Formats: sequence, C-alpha cells, structure tokens
Amino acid sequence: MKIANDRIKQLASDIKQQFKEKCINDVPGIHINLAGYSRLKSEGLSKIKELLNSTFKETKSLKLDFKQCEKLTDEDLNELIINMKNLQYFYLSLDNCNAITGKSLRSLMMHLKHFNKELSILELSLSGCKGIDDEALAEFFIPLKRVYILNLFFNDCQTLTKKSLEGSLTCIRDFGNLKYLNLSFANCINLSGTDANQIFAENIAKISILKNLDTLNLNYSGCLFTRAESKNLAEILSSDQVNFRSLSLSLPNLEKEDQDHVIASNSKISQIEFK
Repeated sequence: MKIANDRIKQLASDIKQQFKEKCINDVPGIHINLAGYSRLKSEGLSKIKELLNSTFKETKSLKLDFKQCEKLTDEDLNELIINMKNLQYFYLSLDNCNAITGKSLRSLMMHLKHFNKELSILELSLSGCKGIDDEALAEFFIPLKRVYILNLFFNDCQTLTKKSLEGSLTCIRDFGNLKYLNLSFANCINLSGTDANQIFAENIAKISILKNLDTLNLNYSGCLFTRAESKNLAEILSSDQVNFRSLSLSLPNLEKEDQDHVIASNSKISQIEFK
C-alpha cells in the first residue's frame, strides 16, 4: 500500500509541475503515465481523478497512459473522463487492459464529441485488449468532425473480424477534416479472406480521396492477405485519384517488384514508404 501511495503522491507532484509548463504540443496540458502499474485499483484512481478535476478547466492537452493496467475497468475509465472538457489534444493508451469493453469506449467517444468540440488531435491505442471485439468496436466509432490528426492502434486484437474492418473504415470516411491518418491493425489474424480484402479495398479507396487528407499510414502486417490481395490494395492507394502526398504502407506478402510498381505508377505522392 505504501508503494501505491508513493506513486500517487509522485503523480500529484508531476501534475502540478507539468501544468506550469507548456508540456504537450505547446498548449497547457498534463501527462499521467501509469504504464505497467498492474496493481492500480479504484482507490488510487479516485485520487488521480481529484487531481485532474482541479486542473481540467484550464487543461487543453491530456495524455493518459494506462497500458497493462490489468485492473482498470469501464467504471474507472468513465470516472476519469467525465470532467474532460474543451480539450484540443487527447492521447489514451489502454494496451492490454483486458477489463475494458465497448461500454466505456462508447462513453468516451460520446464525451469527446459533445464536450470537447475543439478537439483536433486524437490518439487512441487499444492493442492487445482481449475485451475489444467487433461489438465493442462498433460502439467505439463515432465521427469527430474537427479532428485532423487521427492515430488509432488495434494491434494484436485477435477477436476482430471483417465486421470491425468495415465499421472502422466506414466511420473514418466521416472524419471530414482529416489531414493525417495512422491506422494499425497489425497481427489481427482474423482480418483476412476475400470478403475482408474487398471491404478494405472499397473503403480505403474512398478514404484516400478525402479532400484534406495529406498523409496516410496503414499497418496491416501480420494479417493473412495473399500477395494478390496486398498488391490490389497497394495499387488502389497509389492511383491517380488519391489526394494525399505521403504514404506509409505495411502489407503482408507485398514483393519488391510490387512496391516498385506502386512507386512508378503515381506522380501525386511525393513520399512512399514500405515497412
């Protein structure tokens, strides 16, 4: 218990110090890092909530890192976000927080939409979350019109299928102000097959022609696409219809000659990177 109290006291000191500085993206903000703190319980989170509530009115930038906090629940997350208002930048990592489900994710996105209308940069990581399935992700995706930088990580979510792929890509098409999109489904082995590939192809073609989109980063490494399927997707992303100027792409079984063909076939994209 002493260790837990010491950690909370240190967080209190860190929050006060960070709030005095322009620490995140040059706007007043705070960063709470509890990554790997597997013994974190609701009592400790209540104290963090009290600290946050005292600064939320002036906070424009918030970064919460709870990766591998196995005891973090939907109720805990809801308690932390309930007073978040007027944020411009929000980062949340829930990697391997297996008690988190679509219930709190829906609440989070609704809260961001209705009480954080100036939000322009959103970074969310749910990699390795066993509680995140197709139904949970369907609850999660709500378009946020003012967001222009969107980073989403769902790596190693083994329960996600083509339903999640279709839902996420369809929703992203409604983020009409997007300039930068980073989307990662690495090692989601159930995002495979002809149907999934067709869903991906149809929706990514529509995303790639968004008027304001400048940079597109996609990571589907470890997914079970064939070479022909990956090649087809790469060709869609390099067509003359796309509007973005920078492309970073990670697809399985994409050969060097396929990559060279993509680079040679498009004059609009000034920077193409394969990983």
